[in-house]
Amino acid sequence: MWEEMKGLPGAKASASAGFLSTLHRLRSTGHESRLGDVFEEFGLSANVPLSFVEVGLQKKHPILRVRDFITTLDSKGKLDLLLCGNTPATYLKFWDTYRKTAPEHPVFGKNRKDLSLSVPVWLHADEGTGPKRRPVMVVQYQPLLGKGTSRGGQGLNYVGNSLTTRFLFSIMAARLYSGPLKKNRPLLKLVHEFALDMGSCYDEPISLPMTPEFEKITLVPLGLKGDLVALNKLGGLTRNFQRDTWSNEDGPGICHLCSAGQLGHAWHDVSYENMLSMRQDSELPWESTPSLIAELPVDPGNMPGFFRLDVFHIMHKGLLGDVAANTIAACYDCDLFAQSSYVKHLDFVYWDLQQFCTQNKLDLHMNALTKGQLGMNKASDYPSASLGNDTTSLCVYLEAKLKDVFPTISACDRDYFFNMLACLENGNKLMRLMYHSKLWLSKAERSSMIVHFRNLLTAFVSCAQHAYNRQMCRFKLQPKYHCAGEILFGLEHDHKWGKPSLNPISSAVQMDEDYIGRI
Repeated sequence: MWEEMKGLPGAKASASAGFLSTLHRLRSTGHESRLGDVFEEFGLSANVPLSFVEVGLQKKHPILRVRDFITTLDSKGKLDLLLCGNTPATYLKFWDTYRKTAPEHPVFGKNRKDLSLSVPVWLHADEGTGPKRRPVMVVQYQPLLGKGTSRGGQGLNYVGNSLTTRFLFSIMAARLYSGPLKKNRPLLKLVHEFALDMGSCYDEPISLPMTPEFEKITLVPLGLKGDLVALNKLGGLTRNFQRDTWSNEDGPGICHLCSAGQLGHAWHDVSYENMLSMRQDSELPWESTPSLIAELPVDPGNMPGFFRLDVFHIMHKGLLGDVAANTIAACYDCDLFAQSSYVKHLDFVYWDLQQFCTQNKLDLHMNALTKGQLGMNKASDYPSASLGNDTTSLCVYLEAKLKDVFPTISACDRDYFFNMLACLENGNKLMRLMYHSKLWLSKAERSSMIVHFRNLLTAFVSCAQHAYNRQMCRFKLQPKYHCAGEILFGLEHDHKWGKPSLNPISSAVQMDEDYIGRI
């Protein structure tokens, strides 16, 4: 970068000239390992004290204590990375609204805190890949109230470099905790330390001498974000998506929030009435209380709800990814694009997708559309998408494409594709609405979300029935379909009881995945 900039007028006099030229020198001389020293030299790093805790390994494990991290930010004049421009009045307004959703939460109890100085945070844990693509668990936390989204979304935490909007507690290589002998015990001990540390920042205020407006604050964790695998590991959930059974068997259940998947509780029925009935007398989804529940302030009326469902994996990488993959497969089944082979069909779709994204200025990261991305080694396999961030662009493209070719679809296929189009149209409207809405949904936004969500789930089932009638392996109902139903149920339940609703993407993990990649 410096080589490109240094010849420009005023470049050498710019504030970043010394820093960029030093980075260029490190790279050209092979001394990239000194980057940390350079950051400190230019005042771009915070020297957070490193602590060590016992987790059952040969050596104590390193952590960055929450209190140390926050006080270091304060000492460097960087506390706004946590506060994101919010004032005591903003926090007081947040808690006034939150009280209507969880009036029994301990933050409103007898020993109540000064709510104007109580900062709500999300916790997050997930496995990323370290050197040589070996899995590494990253444990972090973040302010719930952020600076919005690039499309508006006031109050959400989606703006800014993820390294400055997420705060690291610790990382642990999977080889240290995984396997039949260790059974995640070192990881669970680390999580216990995390819970104790975060809990202490709720019980004992953090002093901030450099920020007079916030002389002392408490942190209030309102949930753990993560994909379903991470939630299962950290919560020891006995009911989870991996425990599906035949419908005539009494299984343990697939959902930590309700009895779905147990005998007599059909998880694929996501009607409001059935979702409500599956919560009646539902037992807690763990054999022993998880550390995050035992050591942190949790709403006693909804303890399983502390483990938050993630729209990114459930919708982007889940249901909507499956809609896109199955629609592409169905277009081949019904010969919509007149391609002589499955591979040529995928090549055509990719070429057409490229043209569409260029014309409409949509992002496209993939450089080919492959069998692997659709989870289909042959045309008769069930599609199981792995489309990542391209799911959004692909769904927008497929909606436009089906609308364009719909008049040419034969009468016997028209109802099938009508329901695919309904999935795409409602899914696109739903996700667009989530990213444009504020942290707390307006009544109109929530009502629209409920309509689009319900239409999407209904149309997906119709597609599955059409495929079943045709004896085609398409539109398979999977546990993530039920999880999507859980998100919808939350919105519907709030609507029926007149409660406010948090925007579901508040606890989604797009930015957290980016953070893990950078870590």
